[in-house]
Amino acid sequence: MPHRPLLVPLSRILPGHSARVVEVAVQEVQVALLNMGIAPGDVIEVANLGPGGDPLAIRSAGTKLAFRKVVADSIYVEAL
Repeated sequence: MPHRPLLVPLSRILPGHSARVVEVAVQEVQVALLNMGIAPGDVIEVANLGPGGDPLAIRSAGTKLAFRKVVADSIYVEAL
């Protein structure tokens, strides 16, 4: 039986932890991520959180990006 990863929203990953992007629930967010060079299968690291968890900053391929929590809620990842 194949292993199915447990998917959680990116907003649930704590700073300093990494995750693999698996699915993006909102098409506009998926297109924006692809334009920023982030695709399903890529490993990202949560760098830090703003007050109250918004915004959320990630590192990917040497670049630091920030997302609003509502956007991070639509990005489903597998915690590593």
